[in-house]
Amino acid sequence: MSIYTSILSIEILDDLFDFANLDKSVESSCQLAVQDPKSLYLFMQRYTHFNGYAGSLVARLASSVGLSRNLFNSSSNPVIDEADRGLEIAAKILAATIDEHSDKGAKSVPHRTLAQATLKSIGDYAGLTVDKRNHFSILPDWMHEILDDTVKKYEGIPGNAVALIRAIGFHAASEVLADR
Repeated sequence: MSIYTSILSIEILDDLFDFANLDKSVESSCQLAVQDPKSLYLFMQRYTHFNGYAGSLVARLASSVGLSRNLFNSSSNPVIDEADRGLEIAAKILAATIDEHSDKGAKSVPHRTLAQATLKSIGDYAGLTVDKRNHFSILPDWMHEILDDTVKKYEGIPGNAVALIRAIGFHAASEVLADR
């Protein structure tokens, strides 16, 4: 068992975030959305808009970790310029953004492109005009607040250990939610 497994596990995340309750909330929202094609489009528009930031935010987090050279030093190497392991950690995080930008399972199509194709199909099914689709794209203030908060929490701050650990935790929780 690695040190990371003993510190962070699915069980710990379940305890922290009450995924069972979150799952019920998402399921209820989905059930309401599928009752009307226009509601389904709006639901998917909000979801795909929010999720469209994922790849870029993961890349920012990897960059913040990589720029924090003095925080990720090997304790077995006393030479400062030889001890830095920040880019090794950043590479592990960057792997998630590569998946977002070019998923091999989807023939190297970015997740955003797949989401947009799904959204277009739902809009076509709902018979929505271009004007109606563009009207739905006007985000309410609460959505802007969620997006702003997510960006701030996700990217971390280079050189700030607390902000980076929180951002890595935010990323880990995001990956767990995505897997669910």
